[in-house]
Amino acid sequence: MSKKLNLRELLNFFDCKVSSSIGHASAINGVIGEDLGVALLLKYFSDQKLNAIALDEPCTQKTKKGKRLDKWIVVTDAYSKIIYQVEIKNWNAHSFNSETVLDHSNEKYMREYRLRRWRKQFDSELKIPSQTECQKVLLPMQVPTPLRDHEHRTLLCFWDALHDEGKSDAMFEVSVNSDHFENLTVFSMSNYVSELLKQSAVLEVELADAAARINWLNKLYS
Repeated sequence: MSKKLNLRELLNFFDCKVSSSIGHASAINGVIGEDLGVALLLKYFSDQKLNAIALDEPCTQKTKKGKRLDKWIVVTDAYSKIIYQVEIKNWNAHSFNSETVLDHSNEKYMREYRLRRWRKQFDSELKIPSQTECQKVLLPMQVPTPLRDHEHRTLLCFWDALHDEGKSDAMFEVSVNSDHFENLTVFSMSNYVSELLKQSAVLEVELADAAARINWLNKLYS
């Protein structure tokens, strides 16, 4: 069952770090984090008139000590078939070494902010993500057998408002230094939520795991 996301409050909580949110970010991320990233990605692809689904199958290298990512997302239209291996990082204003957004409405300020956060997250000289936890996105996961005819791409999804040129675009590509991928697709949840908020204050999505966790919280404490 779909629920309504309050887009303004998402920005208040994760970007603006309003006083009442302090101390709760890790717990909230544990409840909705990955679900939120997947739901916003699916909504974004749908906006582009593409068919997108998230697979239940684990996104792994199928080896005992291999790395794993958060999700497989399959995107198709009449002309292309793509499977993205996706890593989701919900780092936000509450996270270590982060920044608080002071004014979403000031585009000059936000452009500088997005550029600054991008330079924090991506090493332009080495052409790889700066954070060790993100670098595994450049390792190829083993595509599910029925989908091996799809183009295999890699996608790094941040909460942070960022862009390699400071733009408000939610999704963009950068070239990377990798034996397996020429480009890395990057998605900013904050950029996307900010754009959606210009059209509506709420967004209907289905967060299945989050709903189950909230249901348990209601059983345990109500």
